[in-house]
Amino acid sequence: MKTSELNEIINKTAPYELAAEWDNCGLLLDCGLEINSALFALDATNEALAEAERLGCGALVTHHPAIFGAVKALSAPDPVVTAAMKHISLFAAHTCWDSASGGVNDVLCERLGVEDKEFWPPFGRIGSLKSENPAALAEKVKKALGLKRISYVDCQNRIERVAVVGGAAGDLIAAAKWCGCDAFITGELKHHEALLAKQIGISAIAAGHFATEAISMRAFCESVQRESGGALKCLLFEDERDPLTCA
Repeated sequence: MKTSELNEIINKTAPYELAAEWDNCGLLLDCGLEINSALFALDATNEALAEAERLGCGALVTHHPAIFGAVKALSAPDPVVTAAMKHISLFAAHTCWDSASGGVNDVLCERLGVEDKEFWPPFGRIGSLKSENPAALAEKVKKALGLKRISYVDCQNRIERVAVVGGAAGDLIAAAKWCGCDAFITGELKHHEALLAKQIGISAIAAGHFATEAISMRAFCESVQRESGGALKCLLFEDERDPLTCA
């Protein structure tokens, strides 16, 4: 299929209209070649591109955009340059996949056992996840995501209602508190965001940017495969790893 056709299929799975204004989703690098198969990964890395080349994929579809913000110059080994040299087109579905039905935050809620969830703009979900205390909730999240360690703000409160946003969403902590949430679960928190959580009395869990988003890529891959009606072979980059190592 043509790159424009794959772009439309991705748009049906993770509608670009759901993306934030500052985001960069869609077809980012068009090499102009027919695509028979695509590799799906969280990030456009040279490792992912090497795997795409090995598997004969004409496209790499990622969550995080390979091109973000103003770019004045590119040089090797930037993945965009690598992709162009290997004739691999690049696509991204970032905040649109966060927001989409069945996307990042729905998959994360399912993994954590969040019940009665509802959409919480701009990208998250709010639902029920009862826990006696933040320490117990942190342990639950840690186990559900297969983590070696986890960071959390402990307000020593009983938890019944939680806000869930994969990736980096600490700027939504106050909004979660105003919505009546007892805890906020996200990927990463800045120092001042953790301080704010403590001050306003909402427990918060930072489960890792990679861990909270990578779990959704299989669902993304399978959704695009179904939407293509068998015209495209969709493969998942199985060896993708968190760039951060826990000691």
